[in-house]
Amino acid sequence: MSIFRVMSAVFFGYVFLSIPANATESEVGVSKKNNWSGIYIGLDSSHAAQAEATECISGTWNCSGLPIANPMQKASGATYGAHIGYNWKIQADYILGVEASVQRPHISGAAIFPTVGQYKSSETKYDSLKTLQIRAGRDLGDSLIYLSGGLAWTKLTTTFINRYDNGDIINFPNGFLSTSNSARGHVFGVGAEHVLTESLSLNAEFSRVYFPSHQFDVSTQINGGVAQNWAYVKVNPNLNIAKLSVNYRY
Repeated sequence: MSIFRVMSAVFFGYVFLSIPANATESEVGVSKKNNWSGIYIGLDSSHAAQAEATECISGTWNCSGLPIANPMQKASGATYGAHIGYNWKIQADYILGVEASVQRPHISGAAIFPTVGQYKSSETKYDSLKTLQIRAGRDLGDSLIYLSGGLAWTKLTTTFINRYDNGDIINFPNGFLSTSNSARGHVFGVGAEHVLTESLSLNAEFSRVYFPSHQFDVSTQINGGVAQNWAYVKVNPNLNIAKLSVNYRY
């Protein structure tokens, strides 16, 4: 994710350094003509990562005693999507807007919990990501800086697999446990947008998405669906997202 942080820092720096200290309307005339108000559509690409790792929570198993290979493994990957929004000019230099987005995530990761002769893995995959946000920003002429916040929806698939060391799935009645959960949460972000032409603009945004955590008893997988309170896998689906997008403004 460091490359996206660097790209965002460079973009934000360019936005602010490109604005003269005493800029007049004629010096920044492109956005003053359009006032950043009206409808826009856009395409975006993001890098996203789980903010917290998947955890093993002790039951009659002592998770802290397990030789956990990579307990801090987090799901991460790219997302691609589209969005549509509308901005209103509420005062001379202030913008209020609303934006809806739909993302196709390619975000997954696995936490591995090995035991003697076996290992157990929990894989988390994000199947969808949608947001509906309000944006409040400052018109800087050719640039717009803003804060955003709103609702987020996702669908998560979590798969727990019990295998022998050779990779074969252990032949229990439930060879693996897979659960799919839809979750609603909240998103908050900060961003900046800069005009390229009268109709096109480039946007950079960093956001944090909060979803409720969920957990399940792994013994239901190993013991034919019967819960034994051996241990729990807790999935923390919160996401950090760095996004770049190109917008077409009508």
